[in-house]
Amino acid sequence: MPDTAKLVQMAMLVRAQAPEAWEGFVLAFREYAAATAAEMVRCPPDQLAKAQGMAQIAHELAQTLMNAPRIHERAREAGRHGRQP
Repeated sequence: MPDTAKLVQMAMLVRAQAPEAWEGFVLAFREYAAATAAEMVRCPPDQLAKAQGMAQIAHELAQTLMNAPRIHERAREAGRHGRQP
């Protein structure tokens, strides 16, 4: 699984600068992830692998964005205690 540390760090920077916009962005991305899953169900059989991959990555990214504050805090705590997150 790719390292999300930089993505989470930048997400927290954006969230700190524009909290309402951040919440709207995360909500919109979650809706997009749900839409990609729905499209996967309706896609032609020859496009299933591509649609499934798109749905999986959209879901994973939405989860990372949604959990970014918790991930960031856990990393900060680990850093304070000299541990890896």
